[in-house]
Amino acid sequence: MIQRLQAKRNEEGFTLIELLIVIIVLGILAAIVVFAIGSTRKDSVASSCKTNVKAVELSAEAVNTHAGSYPAATISLVAGSPAGAVVADNTNLLAGGTNGAILKTFPKSTDYALVYVGTASSYNLNVYKADSTTGAATGASLGTSNAGCDAL
Repeated sequence: MIQRLQAKRNEEGFTLIELLIVIIVLGILAAIVVFAIGSTRKDSVASSCKTNVKAVELSAEAVNTHAGSYPAATISLVAGSPAGAVVADNTNLLAGGTNGAILKTFPKSTDYALVYVGTASSYNLNVYKADSTTGAATGASLGTSNAGCDAL
């Protein structure tokens, strides 16, 4: 009988309790990682939006510095956009002319749409949620500039 007990003690392996503890710890770690990754996507979209907003603002300020006025916007409704949502003809914000603009292309995203509306003395840059297929602005404005990006 003593030899049997010693033989059982010498057997290698894990008990059921040890396996359950390892599985529970791995489950907790997986849950932490999933929640951390979920907020990363939202943060990256907001960061991208803020970068694009800053690029449009810098281009508008460059035009103002060079030409003495902000780019005037030609307003047109975009197919699929809500009533009242407008997108400017952004050619005055694009580099290549003599107006001092620095943007190569107007920023586009499947997550948000930037709407620039300007006059010679001022401009307004609104952030909208974008339709994932057309990229058109949908719904009400989320706000202007960085505040709109934070609301994404």
